Amino acid sequence: MSAARALSSWIALLTLVAGVENAAAQARVYPAARADSVVDDYHGTKVEDPFRWLEASESPRTTEWVQAEGRLTVGVLSHLPARDAIRRRLSDLRNYRRTAVPWREAGRLFFEETPGPEPQPVLFTTDAPGGTPQVALDPQALSPDGSNAIHDFAVSPDGRWLSYSSSPGGADIGETHVRERNSGRERDVVRGSWSSVCWTADGGGFFYMRPPPAAPGQAASAARIAKQLLYHRLGEPQERDRLIHEWEDARWLYEMLSDDGRRAIVVAERGSESRMYLLDLGRAEKAELSDSLVSLLGDVTARHTPMGTVGDTLYAFTDLDAPRGRVIALDLRQGSGARPWTVVPETTDVLQGATVAGDRLAIHYLHDVRSRLALVTLDGRPDGEVALPGIGAVGWALNGRHSALELWYSFTSFLSPETVYRRRGRCSTPRRTEPGSRCSSRPARACDWTLRTPRS
Repeated sequence: MSAARALSSWIALLTLVAGVENAAAQARVYPAARADSVVDDYHGTKVEDPFRWLEASESPRTTEWVQAEGRLTVGVLSHLPARDAIRRRLSDLRNYRRTAVPWREAGRLFFEETPGPEPQPVLFTTDAPGGTPQVALDPQALSPDGSNAIHDFAVSPDGRWLSYSSSPGGADIGETHVRERNSGRERDVVRGSWSSVCWTADGGGFFYMRPPPAAPGQAASAARIAKQLLYHRLGEPQERDRLIHEWEDARWLYEMLSDDGRRAIVVAERGSESRMYLLDLGRAEKAELSDSLVSLLGDVTARHTPMGTVGDTLYAFTDLDAPRGRVIALDLRQGSGARPWTVVPETTDVLQGATVAGDRLAIHYLHDVRSRLALVTLDGRPDGEVALPGIGAVGWALNGRHSALELWYSFTSFLSPETVYRRRGRCSTPRRTEPGSRCSSRPARACDWTLRTPRS
């Protein structure tokens, strides 16, 4: 087809679409959104909020308005002549296998993978890289139409239990289900939980986050900023779950178990700031919850992210007194009196993430808008870099732990889709790896870059 004929075809298509759009617009009736007289007073400044009623997502009025908007949208889009072709093309582009960065638990690898057009990724497990993957949990079997989000998988350290979150429509608040990993038999359900859980080393229970229960007269769907950290022991009713702590201003909580299983590190986030806490669990073989949660780093507010533990030492990323980030360490035996020391000082590059990987620290830097992976000994001495496939970006997350001499990460660039890589031991060159298949060589493609300095 000549350029002139191609141009004529596009003009005809656009004219047809515009005609359909104009005809539909003339008969289009938008659902009315009533404006309430809601006004907030912030230190003398009046701020109108007439559509706050839409925040009550489960109210009949909001539901009716959303459904009317949906009917209007479908009515408009259904008249577009190219809609079916666009749908087919987008479906074809999305129909490929996507593998997430794996993590290791109980001597096995676990990873999420979307084989094709399925709405939700499947959880797989294998005993080693290159081993035959087995399905650990398929969300499509629990929610074929994808209306229930099945996510936040967590495996107990003994490998016996698998937990996951189930939330209708992907809502924040949902349920935590626990099933026996080998048999698939369901054991427990915890309702009203948020996000993933953190198992204790004995596999006897887990920590989880939730907002406090609604106050008398308060709607169950009403926004509640405060967050609670609780511990659920398997086999016991949820009413007996132990409240560890409640934060009035925390927007998010997450927990990490130390490598030896004797401590839990808790992070409470509010915007770009966070605080770290420590809970001594006594013996790893039988978690005890008699001690109180203690604050690490006192009342200092900054962005703190725990990387991992080696014995009694916690390594953490922080931007405290370091806008571009640094790595600090704390002696957890000192509890609330632990004083941090700098392991990796701030550099001219921006620290994006880090983890403990065997006997090294793996640190992801951003250098001139491209990723680099540096290796550092546990006492802070530079130990080279991981050879990345080219100019591009290291994804989230960096997965490693002190007990395993390996580092898992993903990489993407202008020339390659997101691909999982594994660096084993002290080898400087990683292998492109799909956790359930053999390693393959990298494609023989490359790109170059030039750094330009603007005149102004």
